[in-house]
Amino acid sequence: MRKGNHSSHTEFIILGFPGLPEHQVLLFALFITIYVLTLMENLVLIVTIKLNYQLHTPIYFFLSSLSLLEIFYVSVAVPKLLSNLLLWEKAIFLGGSMAQLYFFLSLASSECFLLATMAYDRYLAICCATQPS
Repeated sequence: MRKGNHSSHTEFIILGFPGLPEHQVLLFALFITIYVLTLMENLVLIVTIKLNYQLHTPIYFFLSSLSLLEIFYVSVAVPKLLSNLLLWEKAIFLGGSMAQLYFFLSLASSECFLLATMAYDRYLAICCATQPS
């Protein structure tokens, strides 16, 4: 049996903005405003593309997918930030932290693949438009 110092971390304390405790409510108001505006902007874009038949082209499909990814991407980290600014409980469990990291990185890589697909779509559109018939 091996002897030694073993510790198990199951919870982490998030410090956030420790030097600004009197500005927590102001920061909460600022971040929730930005968060709600981001959600509304992306939802308006998705609904506009869905309702307008003239926008049912591949590039607008990609743009609506990008907006949906952006909604998920922002919704991974911002709610925990908002709860830490407003509540006294400023801890996150290891499992929650790992889940948040997994979804953040998965959505970031999905966004990169989608942007690469959009770039390739534009490349094909330009190449096909310049070729003589």
